Amino acid sequence: MSFYCKPYQPKVTYTIITDVQTEVITVEEAKAFMTIDYPDFDSLIEMLISAARCEAEKYTGLSIGIREIQLAGDYTDESVYLPFAPGGEISEDGKQTVGYDAGTLPGDLKLALLNMVHIAFENRTTGLSYGTSLKLLDKSRRRVGL
Repeated sequence: MSFYCKPYQPKVTYTIITDVQTEVITVEEAKAFMTIDYPDFDSLIEMLISAARCEAEKYTGLSIGIREIQLAGDYTDESVYLPFAPGGEISEDGKQTVGYDAGTLPGDLKLALLNMVHIAFENRTTGLSYGTSLKLLDKSRRRVGL
C-alpha cells in the first residue's frame, strides 16, 4: 500500500496596498486598434480596457498593471508560489511591487488585451466571446503544480 504525500506548501497570504493606478493600454491605443477616430465611446472603451485586464489577470495569474502588495506567511521559502507575477524584490517587511507596466508588457499580452477590448466593444449589445484572445493568453498562463 502506498500513500501520496503532498509536498510542503508554505502558506502565503497577501494584501493589496496599492492597486493598479494606470492601465497598460491607453484609450488612444485601443481606439487606434479598432480604427475609431471620434470621442463618443471613450468612457466605454476605458471601462472595457479595465475589464479586459481584470479578465486576463484571472486567466493568466499575472499582474497586468503595477501593484504594491504586502506578503504575510512563509514568503521567504525558495519554493513558495507567490500570488502575482512578475514580481520584484521582497523588502524585509514583506512588501513587493508586482506586475507589468506599459513599457514591460510583452507584445502577445498587449495584443490579447487589445483584441479583448475590440471583441467586447463590437459585441457590447449581444454578449461576447474572448475565444481567440484566450488562446493568445494561453502561453503566458501560469500553471501551478505541473
